[in-house]
Amino acid sequence: MSFKNQFGIDAQSIKPTCILTPFLYKGLLEDLEIKSLSKGKPYASGHGKNFTLIHTQVGSLFMGDCVLSLKKTPCKQLIMLGSCGLVEKTDHLDIGQIVLPIQSYEMESFSQMLEKKYINLNAHHANESLMNNLTPSSPFPKVSCASLGSIKQENNYLNFFKKNGIEIVDMEYSAFLTASKHINIPACGILYITDIIGESSPFNLNSSSQQKIKTAQKEMSNILIKL
Repeated sequence: MSFKNQFGIDAQSIKPTCILTPFLYKGLLEDLEIKSLSKGKPYASGHGKNFTLIHTQVGSLFMGDCVLSLKKTPCKQLIMLGSCGLVEKTDHLDIGQIVLPIQSYEMESFSQMLEKKYINLNAHHANESLMNNLTPSSPFPKVSCASLGSIKQENNYLNFFKKNGIEIVDMEYSAFLTASKHINIPACGILYITDIIGESSPFNLNSSSQQKIKTAQKEMSNILIKL
């Protein structure tokens, strides 16, 4: 299958900065001044003034394959835009907070999570220079992430996360970082917290949490439009 069939756009039209997101929150395209996305299978893509936005769909498989496919394009740096769950509420971490994950542990296997085979964790690291350039004047917390293969099993790993210094969890970030390292393109992520493990669910949020998330999404859009 050709690149255009997969992404909806030609490979050589990709801009040096690529923003990858598993899902599109309401208002994102308008905020980034993108009229529409060209649909491929499985991805959809569109151009902002200084970047290309790619909707990857949810899951590490789609995210990792997307990054690998960008190897022979003009892409020079990668930014992942996404959401995450919080392991434990603190003075500086709560729903609606924007965070910068400096690393992510690979826990994407559903089977290994279920069989509790995660003992020695492998971490993949973001490019801190790119991260610092992304938010030079914003004091967002830098956190440690784990990318999981199961939402349902999060609660069973709560003590494990705390013991290993894991502050947030998602589904794609580890694959994003691993794949970007494989093709030698600097990468980092910017995420917002949607829920707290064991206390709330991203699928059933109260009005206060929803408003905090909308505010975070708008703030993230304002950061990205300045790239």
